[in-house]
Amino acid sequence: MSVNVINKREMELQKIEEKQKEMDEKTVYYHKMTNQFGGYKELQKLGRKAGYKNGWAWIQSKAISEHDLWPFAAQVFQRVEGMGLPPTQAISEIHEKIKELQSVS
Repeated sequence: MSVNVINKREMELQKIEEKQKEMDEKTVYYHKMTNQFGGYKELQKLGRKAGYKNGWAWIQSKAISEHDLWPFAAQVFQRVEGMGLPPTQAISEIHEKIKELQSVS
């Protein structure tokens, strides 16, 4: 490979990394997590921070809405963020709660 091709790829990679960093720095507004559509946008931000794709947020918002867990989800995400833990910790707690509710149903 030529030096120009390598430099071009490095520049493209740098742009992608900058965009990812910008997405990670977006503020999450937990008070907007009151319904499926408001919560979906916030879940997108949290999912990106955790490394998930866009489809993940929509599926999670549907599951959370099905069990009416928006206040619980917002509280869990706030608590986990306040403790300095990654969003994946809150995601796993919410998954456990959903599984618990599904087993009861």
